[in-house]
Amino acid sequence: MSEEDKQLISLSEEQLRQIDEQYSELNDSDIIERLAYLEINNNEKRIVISDIEPTKEIMSVSNQIFEIQKDFQKIKNMFELFISDVSDFLSIKNKLESKELEIEEADVNRFMIHLLSSGKLFVDFNENQIKQKYSKDSEEFDCIHGFASYQYDTNFAYRFCHYLRNYSQHIDLPINEVKAISPDDETVIIDFYIDLDYLLNSNFKWKKLKVELIKLNQETSKIDAIALVKEYFNALTELYGNYNKLFLKLNHNTLVDIKSKLESLKLKHSRYYISKISKYDLKYNPGNYTMSPLAAFAEIEEIYIELSKIGLVKIINKSN
Repeated sequence: MSEEDKQLISLSEEQLRQIDEQYSELNDSDIIERLAYLEINNNEKRIVISDIEPTKEIMSVSNQIFEIQKDFQKIKNMFELFISDVSDFLSIKNKLESKELEIEEADVNRFMIHLLSSGKLFVDFNENQIKQKYSKDSEEFDCIHGFASYQYDTNFAYRFCHYLRNYSQHIDLPINEVKAISPDDETVIIDFYIDLDYLLNSNFKWKKLKVELIKLNQETSKIDAIALVKEYFNALTELYGNYNKLFLKLNHNTLVDIKSKLESLKLKHSRYYISKISKYDLKYNPGNYTMSPLAAFAEIEEIYIELSKIGLVKIINKSN
């Protein structure tokens, strides 16, 4: 409803009398709260204010949904932070090759350090969320920690980037060479390299990885940073799927129960709000209400839609 529409609303004497009768126990300054929902007809949206009060039961269910939604959103937000850093790193190669930027090794390292940090943060953050909620000795924590352990044991890029992040924090920049090759006057090919001799000759404690790096160094003197980052990205994408699968396992039954509760409360499959307005405004300025979000079916459906995008659930349209 627009501000202009709000100002045009004027109630009849009979409507004013009905409000006074319905809310006879309230003073004009008292606030009236009602559930409101978004109605869409022919692509036109409008807010419908119902006669249903936001009871303690409704508020409790809403808060439960918001908590689950918040846990889900944290996983998504942390992964998107990592994706953004990877995108920045990969795009700098294209910008250098298109001559949009001058070659600056410091810029390349800055983006590399960012993605190494956000990748580690993505793993640590999600494990800490489970540890805080279920405890470090729980089956849930063993499960989520096992996902990262599997990547560490089976994926060199994940294993190496885990150490490289610590190396870049305490010893030196990770990328030692930005190589430019011009096969002709118009073309520039840019590559980023990590020098293995430089890493191995530093005083950084590579622990068990050192044997692996020495063996790799016998085959090649440097690591292609672009290829490394792409492999690291694939590993964390797999972890993102693992974390969401665990989220679904921990919350699906609860969400099913909540949906049944919402059905029993006679709520529509719409986006809900809490409408607040004083008794005085309801009579003389009925458009002067405020809206605050109330979690219901829409928020649950959004979670499952996101999970369907990564193949964890299948959305069935019952209207078809």
